[in-house]
Amino acid sequence: MSLLSVAGPGVTAAQADPPTDSYPPAGYSPVFVDNFDGPSLDTSVWNYRQTSQSNDSNVTVSGGELHVNMERVSTSTGLDGYRGGGISSKQYYGYGYYEVRAFVPSGLPGWHPAFWTQIWDGGQAQAAFDNTDFTELDVFENQPTTVGGVKTTYLDGGDLTWDADPQGSDVELSHSARVKWQPTAAGTNPLGGWHTFGLLYTASSLTYYLDGLQVGNPLPNTSLPNSPMTLWLTAIPTNAADLDSTQPVGHSYGTFDVDWVAYYAPGGTTPATTPTGLLAARRQPSVTPDLGDNADEWVTNGVGRWAVTTSGGTQSYGVSSTSGDAVSSYGLGPTANNLPYVPNWSNGSVEATVTLDSTGDGAGLLARYQNDENYYYLELNPTTQQVSLVKKLDPTGTGATVTTLAQAPLAITTGTPYDLTLVTDDDTVTGYVNGTRVLSATDTSFMIGSIGVKGYNQAFGVSGLQVDALG
Repeated sequence: MSLLSVAGPGVTAAQADPPTDSYPPAGYSPVFVDNFDGPSLDTSVWNYRQTSQSNDSNVTVSGGELHVNMERVSTSTGLDGYRGGGISSKQYYGYGYYEVRAFVPSGLPGWHPAFWTQIWDGGQAQAAFDNTDFTELDVFENQPTTVGGVKTTYLDGGDLTWDADPQGSDVELSHSARVKWQPTAAGTNPLGGWHTFGLLYTASSLTYYLDGLQVGNPLPNTSLPNSPMTLWLTAIPTNAADLDSTQPVGHSYGTFDVDWVAYYAPGGTTPATTPTGLLAARRQPSVTPDLGDNADEWVTNGVGRWAVTTSGGTQSYGVSSTSGDAVSSYGLGPTANNLPYVPNWSNGSVEATVTLDSTGDGAGLLARYQNDENYYYLELNPTTQQVSLVKKLDPTGTGATVTTLAQAPLAITTGTPYDLTLVTDDDTVTGYVNGTRVLSATDTSFMIGSIGVKGYNQAFGVSGLQVDALG
């Protein structure tokens, strides 16, 4: 493969010039290049990775490079004590040449720096792709190993074919052999230094390159669907047992650094993929749940009588019960397969107008809802005349602990509508009442989940419900 030194005609994305230390095949021209030369991440091109192991704040751009920090965030020795981050492209690609110049730190077992692809674009409210087979290309992934009794890492690559169930859970259909990024004949070690990693993906094979030199033998491509794929650059914790738990909270284990990333195709045109036209329509960065469709989109815990009422053309969803813990969650039940996305958000806001009907206990909004025993809760309580940020946590299923994360006095009158907003942003949970920030707390117990509404010994109604992704 020859070194690229001239610009191609079809470059998109950040409108960057093609890198000079790139090795595309003959006849391939650039379609996408990002040199990360701006002051911050170009969010018109990229989404932040939204998973329970990612913090947006761990992704920065400076000095013409992308940096993904890997850090310890709490004293927990489980995965929840650690956070990485990552980005994924908003544009989709297929057959072609994928390439990145990156620095992957050596000797970080438990951490998973990677350059890979998949059908989801990483935006929140993940699209559901039931009965749609799709391809994942792993250009490289950091893998743990033990050498001479010492835990360390190596890089490998390969491909997988997936399907998804109606709730968005991945179901593996097949996978290839793995190509190890061993040092080349020239002695190049792919870890601990700057290198150019390339993958040529065609209808017949996958061929890997390190600094322009072929690595191993091409993998035959006999069954991979030419599905739409987005680019992912990520570094997250994957195995708690391999992580160095002796480090204090706030410790950085290092950064996964990227100089540039590029995609090339014959003639500079992305080959058509299947399915087409499905993806953009199914990504939901902003969702207004249908309050009237509570039979299909809402799941209650069986407490109280939930109903939709209409007054003055406005729908209100609520519960008439004044006894017990009445919870309704959005889109996670067995009938939710009619949703065209998985209703999970990491960094986002849920807002609604909440009206309390009695002088009992409180009611409000839920975020990062896992189940009826695990969530964040913004509560209005007319009895105590307080607004509270509450965490309900039951990690082992043996009984929940309810913790008040923050609390403030507030004059609350039954029958009066209050505009509530509950925002989750990395490890910060913030509550607003009528547009004014009233509470904020730091917590890492939940990093992704659905939304919901709740009342405890309180009849209430909600209207104007909306969920928005951040970033």
